[in-house]
Amino acid sequence: MMAPFEGWDAVAGRLRTHAASPGPLNDGQRAALRAIADRLPGNGVLIADEVGMGKTRIATSLARVVAEAGGRVAVLIPPGLGFQWQREFRAVGQLSVPSILRSYWAYLEAWSDGLNAKPWFREPIVLASHGFMNWRLGVSRPQWRWEQLCVMRGIWKGSGQREGVDEWVFNAAQQICLHLKEQLSAPGGGEASRLVDHLFGHSPETDYDNASQYSAQGVLRERLERAICVGLGRFDLVIIDEAHKGRGEDSKLSLLLERLWLGSDNRRVGLTATPVELDSGQWIQTLSRLGVPESERNGLQAVIERYRQSIDMLRSCWRTNATARDAYGAAAQDFEGGLSRYVLRRSKQSDKTVQAFADKTGEPHDAYRSLVEISIDVAQLTPQWRQAVCAAEALSFTALGNDDLPTKRLRLTIGNGHGIASRMDEGTRNNVADQKQTEVDEVNGKEFDSVSMPAPLGDPDKRMQRTHWWYERLQRAAKSDGGDGLFHHPAILAAAEMIEEAVGNDEKVLVFGRFTHPMQVLVELLNARAMLRARIAGAPWPQSKLPDGRDVDARVALRAAWRQLGNLDQLNEVDLQIWLSTQYATYEKAQKDLRAHIFERIKDGLRERDGREQALLEKVRHKDAEDTVLAPLTRALSEMMAGESIDDSAVCAWAFRELVKTLQAADDPDHEPFDDQDFDRSIAFDPAQVEILWDQLKTLLGEEYGATRGGFARLMYGETKHETRRLLQAAFNRPQSNPKVLVAQSVVGREGLNLHEACRIVVLLHPEWNPGVVEQQIGRVDRMGSRWEGEMERFEGIPAHMPRIEIRPIVFSGTYDEHNWRVLQRRWDDLRAQLHGIVVPARERATATEEERGIICELDRCAPNFSPEQELLPENRTMT
Repeated sequence: MMAPFEGWDAVAGRLRTHAASPGPLNDGQRAALRAIADRLPGNGVLIADEVGMGKTRIATSLARVVAEAGGRVAVLIPPGLGFQWQREFRAVGQLSVPSILRSYWAYLEAWSDGLNAKPWFREPIVLASHGFMNWRLGVSRPQWRWEQLCVMRGIWKGSGQREGVDEWVFNAAQQICLHLKEQLSAPGGGEASRLVDHLFGHSPETDYDNASQYSAQGVLRERLERAICVGLGRFDLVIIDEAHKGRGEDSKLSLLLERLWLGSDNRRVGLTATPVELDSGQWIQTLSRLGVPESERNGLQAVIERYRQSIDMLRSCWRTNATARDAYGAAAQDFEGGLSRYVLRRSKQSDKTVQAFADKTGEPHDAYRSLVEISIDVAQLTPQWRQAVCAAEALSFTALGNDDLPTKRLRLTIGNGHGIASRMDEGTRNNVADQKQTEVDEVNGKEFDSVSMPAPLGDPDKRMQRTHWWYERLQRAAKSDGGDGLFHHPAILAAAEMIEEAVGNDEKVLVFGRFTHPMQVLVELLNARAMLRARIAGAPWPQSKLPDGRDVDARVALRAAWRQLGNLDQLNEVDLQIWLSTQYATYEKAQKDLRAHIFERIKDGLRERDGREQALLEKVRHKDAEDTVLAPLTRALSEMMAGESIDDSAVCAWAFRELVKTLQAADDPDHEPFDDQDFDRSIAFDPAQVEILWDQLKTLLGEEYGATRGGFARLMYGETKHETRRLLQAAFNRPQSNPKVLVAQSVVGREGLNLHEACRIVVLLHPEWNPGVVEQQIGRVDRMGSRWEGEMERFEGIPAHMPRIEIRPIVFSGTYDEHNWRVLQRRWDDLRAQLHGIVVPARERATATEEERGIICELDRCAPNFSPEQELLPENRTMT
């Protein structure tokens, strides 16, 4: 049995000691730990720091301290982020953290070794996916999926039979029941007693054998879910990463929070940069998730609403109405007083690099982010694309009120405030590839239903006919020019030209979109144009032949790129093929030369503790030396080392280690079958484990590097395998390696991923309607240790030319698209007012008179402040 929990006062003392000790925390993170120590004995805490300021490091430090005090911690995280949390735990010295729990199968696997297993309830820290409760149970499902509660009840009543029961299920049920008996006799045993009565005491025994009772609406479903969560043990602390996700009571995250076995004195800590996204009422949802009692939430709701109203009133008259300014000041004071008990938020204003930017430029602190539209002049478009824009404009009105599937989706897109670029691409939505994005759109559409919109006029049948007519015009534009119309899409061309200019200045670019087909078109077009430019410049290109007829998009992209670049009329496909073959021979010779020495260099560069890598390298060198493995492996390593010395053994070993880190179980995006701590010593390895790694490596190399094609731009969308995502992430974070451009579907790339080490530019191909989503997207490059921070440290030029984080939305000027972008900016202003206390937007600050600047300074000083690092902020908190 684990040592008893020392309690929250003891945790607070340990946190203060930890914050004062040397370690991997910066000053702001230490201040946050001290503030958490002040609050946690009384209630839960929301860590709402701006994106990229190291919330996870604070949370892992907190979890470690609670575990050292005898407490147990559940960390609930979005799928796909397990490996990043594992790294953060290792960074703070907490090595004994199991892989993320994602499925019921992984849950049962803990009991696969019978009584010798280490069950979940013996782990001091458990990481679980937000979607852990996403099970489909019922009559048609295998029995082991629902029989756990039945077996547990039988064991508890003394009538449990092992015959015919899945071995892992029986092992789990047996050990969980033993654990419950331990808890009955432990301090606080009343909780376990009530839980036992609820699980086993109220239904006839025959009900437990009826599979239909465990379906989504079955009477025993809730008890089964609780019984399974009992196997995780009782938790003292729950940490909720991305706590803004799944706000609804029926979401899987909410369900998991409801079903976990929590001690009577438990605490919850939420992590999110966007606790409120669209309206101030979302504060209450977030506070509810922290476990704030309803009686307190009711009082806070009035305070929050008063603050919102004061902002609305101030917006239009801040220059002239002293009464409105006074009302705002009083409301802001109450808002800060009410929420500061729960909310901590460090802002970029306290970041030393941001402060340096403001000091040297004399501009507002938030001006380190530069928002410049990629504006498309409709008057300069071809007739077919002007018609497409008109069609998209018309659909702003006619799609409302229709119920057929295409227009329903268009209505979601339009209602959510997406622009012309999104509406023009809506006709290219792929039901399979865009499934994840569709699911998010449908949820967002429900949220937007609460926003009032004008009802469409006219007869519904005629309106539907008009909708279909305009919808067909959009599709015609996409299919024009012999089928390659989408490769001449104005938004895609504008994005391509801006991206190429940035890459030409030695930058990398992160692009966010929503629909897979136009995103894939952008990727193919960028690669085709990059290849043709390499031909012009006589530069090497890692491709030996033109795409064949099966690769339709690549062929169409090449034809479109040829037309667009304009100065290649003298070339034809035969000439291009001859050039590819000739130059590739030189490229392949260099690869063979590298192959002859690189594995010896890797061996020399590996450290004694790199046991995993050493074991795998031996297989690479001796087991399977044919070109089908060695050629793609050499290419992978050379691309990762681009810009580095290939004669440096340390660099070669680093590249090999990074490649091995991307390996994982194909069906589990967060599972790391061989954690780093298992390989810290030079020991003999289980051959079966090495074989698993070897098979994973061969599969990954075959999929990613088997075909020799340029990787200037790459796509990451909902169906991209998780091991590929890791590989893309690692390569994108290297300044010289491909891809230079990463095009990411919003639903898979906007939260959690670190893409900041070599990139400071974000292009919004399909701008979102939710400012919280855009904030998360920008946060992929605006993080601690970013390229922008590095450039700021090295910058020695004039202040006006200082580097910035660049946000480049694509907007069709003079259209409804431009209106939607302004709406998004107003929502963004509301978000900043709620989270940063910035009630006067930057565009109004830029034109303020001296007198108005004084008013702005006073309003800034009145603004709510939830920073735990007051001593780190400039004396004058003004944002002007």
